[in-house]
Amino acid sequence: MTDLNALVDMYIDVWNEPDDAARRAKVEKVFADQAKHVTRSGKSVGHDEIYASITDAHAQGTGAGEQKLRSVRAVTNHRGAVRVNWDMTNADGEWMAAGFDCMILSSDGRVNVDHQFAA
Repeated sequence: MTDLNALVDMYIDVWNEPDDAARRAKVEKVFADQAKHVTRSGKSVGHDEIYASITDAHAQGTGAGEQKLRSVRAVTNHRGAVRVNWDMTNADGEWMAAGFDCMILSSDGRVNVDHQFAA
């Protein structure tokens, strides 16, 4: 996967995907096999843990249709490091939170390390 906009779209879509099987398939497409996803509250390593972490977040908000993550299309790429700005809205489209992810890509263009910074 080399198109950064496509990667970002798929990354954001993983968080909003309501179907468990489709979410799992997207995790495997977006993240390298032993990728690390690091947040303020913890670290997930590999597809199983990343899928579980995203599914937990999904169950807390996006799965109930209460929240939606979206890219604000400010993607910055520097030698395999990518910064993605995003925000979260409620069901009415009102802003709830914002943040960014700093990702290091693997040689095949998938996310290898993802540090999430939420405000």
